[in-house]
Amino acid sequence: MELVRFADRRKYRNEERSPDEVMLTRRMFVIKGLVVTGFGALAGKLWQMQMVDSADHQTRAAGNIVDDEPIPAPRGLIFDRADEVLAENRVTWQVKLIPAQLPSDEEEFEYVRDQVIQTLGLLDMLAIRRHSVPNEVNSDLAIRISEETGLAMEDIEERIEMSREVDNVIPILTELDPPDADRLAESVRSIPGVTVMNQFDYIVESDPVAATPIVLRQDIDRATALALESNKLYLPGISVDGETLTRRYLGGPEFGHILGYVGPITQEEMDAADTLTGQNPYLPNDLVGRGGIEQSMETHLRGRRGVRFVHTDARGITLNELEDRRIDPRAGQNIHMTIDGRFQRAVTRALEEGIRAANEATEDDDDALEVGSGVVVAMDPRNGEVLAMVSLPNYDNQKFVGGISQSDYDEMVDNPFNPLINKAISESYPPGSTIKPMMSCIGLEEEVIDTGTQYRCAGMIDVPTVGYESEHNSYVCWFREGHGLLNVEEAIAESCNIFFYNVGAPHQRPAGADEALHYFIPGDTTPYY
Repeated sequence: MELVRFADRRKYRNEERSPDEVMLTRRMFVIKGLVVTGFGALAGKLWQMQMVDSADHQTRAAGNIVDDEPIPAPRGLIFDRADEVLAENRVTWQVKLIPAQLPSDEEEFEYVRDQVIQTLGLLDMLAIRRHSVPNEVNSDLAIRISEETGLAMEDIEERIEMSREVDNVIPILTELDPPDADRLAESVRSIPGVTVMNQFDYIVESDPVAATPIVLRQDIDRATALALESNKLYLPGISVDGETLTRRYLGGPEFGHILGYVGPITQEEMDAADTLTGQNPYLPNDLVGRGGIEQSMETHLRGRRGVRFVHTDARGITLNELEDRRIDPRAGQNIHMTIDGRFQRAVTRALEEGIRAANEATEDDDDALEVGSGVVVAMDPRNGEVLAMVSLPNYDNQKFVGGISQSDYDEMVDNPFNPLINKAISESYPPGSTIKPMMSCIGLEEEVIDTGTQYRCAGMIDVPTVGYESEHNSYVCWFREGHGLLNVEEAIAESCNIFFYNVGAPHQRPAGADEALHYFIPGDTTPYY
């Protein structure tokens, strides 16, 4: 075997290579170069992504998460005794604002703001920036605001004090027409902390980092909703909900007091619900009952909300729902009242006619007071069911759904006959002759009288002052000529005052008196006990 040095062996081999082999070696060199270059570029890109652009990618990745969305429960329906629907739900469009998702770039923020204000027609409002108002100038501040707005100074002071610890911005007037907004913007310029701002700005300033959607406008039309939804990519922080359930009252103002209405839940109500149940059934944007059946039956009507889980991308757009994790809501219970809807309307018309006739009867009397209110309650005496309950003036509860306008609210509050108060249950009045049947039943049960007991009515009685027989007070019957002798049935039929004076105080001896309570009939010296 011939031994050849290693260097000579390489030389020998190179001398023996064919042209094809030499070309193949060059190709491999080029390929290897390309591979090395590719891996170098990939490594550079990875370095850029991980070191230079890591913060941006982390932000984008944070958006690709599974998010939970509450599903509101349908509120229970309200029926009258004949199953007429008086309160129901309808599906509407709703626009919400999420301050934490608004763009941080000033130019982009202004674009979103202007587009939303213009599309939804959001009005300006008068507000106070809390941190710009020193504590010691509250009274002076309230006086100046009162002079410019016409609002009561006490109301303004109370609103400032109630909001001082919890609100960054304190609303004073929530809806201003453009002319009023321009006038107030100029006149309050010199008042510290007081400003005219748009409703959009008020929500943002109140909680700039809020991640919970805040309702901007309810019950918008379909065209507006689709216009906003189709431009969602260019409107970060704005969401459109097409599954919102809005309360609709079909009965009209005749049922305003009976049904009440729904309105946004307050923080105090949220806290109270959390304390009572241990697991809060409400969210900040929920509606709760205000007055009437809506409030008294709130726990039955509200139902239980559900939840769905969705994949969203970095722009907040929903990609898909995880249907296997969905929890459907449970609808609220329906309420069936004893009220007869047709009868309620008929009683309302009758009372309105009675008020009109009362005013017409005294229209020539300059000293007569205007009759502007009245109450009728109709019950079934067999079981106590309330068939009709009318309080006038009434109000349209539908105006409160979605937020009542400032002008409508002021009109109700300024009405001297208080349409917001259900006078059938929320006011105190002398019972008048309605107490007489009750006195009859008590008198018969306690054997103070029997069906044959009679008292004489001469139209008036004189009751001596205790201890001073010569002095007396006179009490009259509505029928000044007197009813004569009456038993209990006749007294109820005639509504005789004198008879029931006797039933109410038979042989009673007042403290310090020498003899039992008694009275005299004018022209008769005989004392009656």
